[in-house]
Amino acid sequence: MFELLSAGYKTERGFMKKGEIYEGVIEKIDFQNKVVKVKCKINQVVETASIDRAVIYISKTKLVDNVAKIAEKSFTNLTPGEHEFTFDLSDNGVTDAAKFLYARVGVKARQGNDYIFSEVTQLR
Repeated sequence: MFELLSAGYKTERGFMKKGEIYEGVIEKIDFQNKVVKVKCKINQVVETASIDRAVIYISKTKLVDNVAKIAEKSFTNLTPGEHEFTFDLSDNGVTDAAKFLYARVGVKARQGNDYIFSEVTQLR
């Protein structure tokens, strides 16, 4: 399938999904003026896999995924490689009111049902 990697840092252990090990790390994440900017690299692990979508998930707690979220933005038509994603939260009253915000990126292959997630990053 796919893995999210940073330049020079890998997690000590990956996430287990259907017999494959994936490592997820966001290379860089910025949060300024209510805009989340994520830089990541998506590496293809299984040759026959294709990317369905990448999603930035936002939550008020450290539990952030496709179920536990208060905001999300999807990106489609992706290929493996370097990517920069931007998510403007200016019009989101729920994120404005949150004392803490956390983010992570999920990548889903067309051939699977599960997302491969990066580590959770605290925005504020």
